[in-house]
Amino acid sequence: MFVVRSLDSTDSDEILRVLRDDGGYAMRVNGEQADSRTVASLLSDKPPEVGADDHHVMGLWVDDELAGVASFVVGWPSPDITYLGLLQLRTSHQGRGLARAFHQALRAEFPGRWRLTVVDTNAEVLPFWERLGYARTGETKEWTSDSGLRHEAVVMELPATRERPAPLRPPLTS
Repeated sequence: MFVVRSLDSTDSDEILRVLRDDGGYAMRVNGEQADSRTVASLLSDKPPEVGADDHHVMGLWVDDELAGVASFVVGWPSPDITYLGLLQLRTSHQGRGLARAFHQALRAEFPGRWRLTVVDTNAEVLPFWERLGYARTGETKEWTSDSGLRHEAVVMELPATRERPAPLRPPLTS
């Protein structure tokens, strides 16, 4: 059984544990390991035109352990899109269908079109997103990490579902 719920600064230590158990993601993408600044940034950074109520950091709890973290904004870059900035699971929880279930729970709560980008140094995850139904839009964007690493990112999008699922209010459970 798992539970999905909002995360905040009281969860910072648990979030950091997830971000550090990343199979090398932070080094590939940011050139440095996650630290407390990474957590603070995850909890607070959002595009300036996005209101605080539209920025979400959610956690996937499995057996009372934070197994995954997702960060996304609703209504950006356009009002009909939810932009997924991060969905990360601890390496010990990968390969068990939990990322798919986590993503499905988020989409049930926040239906509509979803968009994400995959940076060149993390291209190994492209097949995962394609299996979830995301397609490459043909757009690429340049992105520079906080540490100054420059990347090219592939933009992917998942169309809105035809039926709007009934929303699950926190905590989301399965």
